[in-house]
Amino acid sequence: MPKLLIIEDDAAFCQMLQKFLIRNGYDVDVSFTAQDAKTKFKATTYNLVLTDLRLPNYDGLQLLSDIKDVNPKTQVIVMTGYAEVTSAVEAMKKGAYDYISKPFTPEEILMQIKSALNQEADRQLDSGTKESHKFENTVDEPSENRVVVGLSEASKKLHEYIKLVAPTDMSVLITGKVVQGKR
Repeated sequence: MPKLLIIEDDAAFCQMLQKFLIRNGYDVDVSFTAQDAKTKFKATTYNLVLTDLRLPNYDGLQLLSDIKDVNPKTQVIVMTGYAEVTSAVEAMKKGAYDYISKPFTPEEILMQIKSALNQEADRQLDSGTKESHKFENTVDEPSENRVVVGLSEASKKLHEYIKLVAPTDMSVLITGKVVQGKR
């Protein structure tokens, strides 16, 4: 049974989410403060952490870094009622699996959790075969259906950002040097 930690200062929302996830087969701990959460994730290995971006007396992005410092394999989903592209991008750079805006439906969060846990399992399976597939394109979408095609880490990160911003109606300007290469 996957072990989850919810870090949320809104006690009613946190307990509602905890009960929902327990009913869906997860072992769920909760923390209402960053200090309590730090104690818990240092003492227990969690498969996934759901954390609010804005916590009293602590920065959610710093907490994300703290979680990744203790266990880089722990998947982290950042929740916020104040969705901003800059904080979403920063969270992704710091290793968040995803960034979700409140309010969200129970089905949305359940889908995100399942996806994050599946990626964690896939990463563990692939760790033994990583060297033999080093130059393969690991993006899910076939390259002929994508506008931007690339194998480098920077290209993969760009594709993650595109997937993050795509559902919104925000304008995005991508800048950079054009490099001509062989096909």
